[in-house]
Amino acid sequence: MPPTDLDAIGQRLAELYKDDGNMRVELLMKFTRAPDAEVTKIWTSWKTLLDSPELEKKFLQGVVAGLGSMVPAAGSAAGLGVGSAAGAGPPACKLRLRQDSQNQDLFFFEPMDTISAAAAASPGMSSGFFLDPNGRLTKGLLDWLLCSVENLHRKGKPIRPLFINGQVKTGKSYMLNEVLPAVVNTYCSGSSGQQHVGVVLPEPNFLRVTCLTCDRNNGNGGFLRSFLIRLKWSAAKQQLFAAANTPIPSDCDAVSMLGAIQDFMQCLPQDRLNFLLIDEVQSFFLMKRPMSDNSQQRSSTLAVDLLLQMRCILKELLLESPYWVAWAITGSSMTTLWANVAATPTNGFALIFQHDRLNLEPKVEMDVLNVAWEQLKAQATTRDQALPDDLVWRSPPQVAMLAYLCNEWMRNRTISTAAELVEMTMQGSSFLRCWRTCA
Repeated sequence: MPPTDLDAIGQRLAELYKDDGNMRVELLMKFTRAPDAEVTKIWTSWKTLLDSPELEKKFLQGVVAGLGSMVPAAGSAAGLGVGSAAGAGPPACKLRLRQDSQNQDLFFFEPMDTISAAAAASPGMSSGFFLDPNGRLTKGLLDWLLCSVENLHRKGKPIRPLFINGQVKTGKSYMLNEVLPAVVNTYCSGSSGQQHVGVVLPEPNFLRVTCLTCDRNNGNGGFLRSFLIRLKWSAAKQQLFAAANTPIPSDCDAVSMLGAIQDFMQCLPQDRLNFLLIDEVQSFFLMKRPMSDNSQQRSSTLAVDLLLQMRCILKELLLESPYWVAWAITGSSMTTLWANVAATPTNGFALIFQHDRLNLEPKVEMDVLNVAWEQLKAQATTRDQALPDDLVWRSPPQVAMLAYLCNEWMRNRTISTAAELVEMTMQGSSFLRCWRTCA
């Protein structure tokens, strides 16, 4: 490694961690002891993020984990292997679906290749499952993919966005971030061997962003800036460095940030689909009014006057993106999203009509819930606390909600009975409204 690289790394660490000496020393020690070639690769990737200290620190958090395997033992050759030069920790886990031989509604996630198998075996990774009664959800996703690829993508036209719609705790985020990529990998990947008729994709990219923590206190420009930073971070994790290196405008107005997001999409690979999986999209419409010194006005009231511009911005992103970008979105407050989609100005095309929709059922049959229960109990056998037998029939009739309750039972050691857990969970007004509606 050229001495200038280590000098530059040391100088940048001093700037980033001037108030955190321990982190600075830990990182510098790892860089000093690691193989030269690997550190040079990491520094090359790191330099694409120098315009955003927030992105740099997230990147370096991965480096702390990833560099551990780079330090060679005496007499051995060590390296991170393919895809790890970005220092993002464990290798990416690319999963596909495997249908159960006895129950055609039950699918398991399995690794696509040896790298994914190694990632799936890493600590903290668990074998998931997906229940799809009568194949309705899988068919809905494949219909969207068929329409997107055949009718729009291959014709060089913008792809209709997918809205994943459902009530609270019906599995919308799981469908977005886990099931959709696995369906693409299973039925549409050229290497899967299970291609759906008419749809064969080069290996796609999946960029995941959750908008819940995006900046809502500094107007539309501040929100879009934080959204772009999260897009850049997701691209960097997948080593899409051209997109990750998209400049962030110094002028933090909404129009400039919209242009930067469009520049980001132009830098994504054009020979394959790039799925933007965006969760908590209702946050686009929850801008807070700037606080004033007057204590009477320091409440978190929403800035209604910013809504019209943000509606138009989201519509433009969803309907006028390049043909190699496919948006799939959802949120925990779909009523907020739908109200603003309905109120978005038409101006030629109404967003309320220019999208595909996957509706998740508010409840499932008890036999489906019992299948999920058996899988959840099997997963819990690796823990030191068994699930209570009555949790399944005390739970609302929804697989995602039952899985949530199981996780809460394993996490919260102060709860002694299933009845107490369900009562505490259902005290949330949003849960009560939803489940009373579908009861």
